Amino acid sequence: MADGKLTNKVGGEIKKMRALEFFGAFDEDAYGALRERAKVPNTDYLVLFRNLMFDSSQFGATAAAPVGAAWSMKNLEEISRVQLGDTPSTFKYPVGYIAADELLEEGGPDVGGT
Repeated sequence: MADGKLTNKVGGEIKKMRALEFFGAFDEDAYGALRERAKVPNTDYLVLFRNLMFDSSQFGATAAAPVGAAWSMKNLEEISRVQLGDTPSTFKYPVGYIAADELLEEGGPDVGGT
């Protein structure tokens, strides 16, 4: 984070997102689970991870992970060193984040409950 920007292991920027943009990366059936995860005490952020390998059958696959005192990733600086997945073709890298309280305040889509 030399210039104040977060970057992932492959050099891509990890950008701050708004709720609708964050929710838009997931199917509607995940909205309730994302909101519930944001409500867990000591959850500061939710991070969007995405598979960036163009030649992978998993290209574009997404996942979310929480950040905060209650979780294995304690702060945003740690996410730049993390990828999810077991093999290069399944790796998901952090591409965005949202503060948990912002996700809950902005609400996002009505589908999936609040």
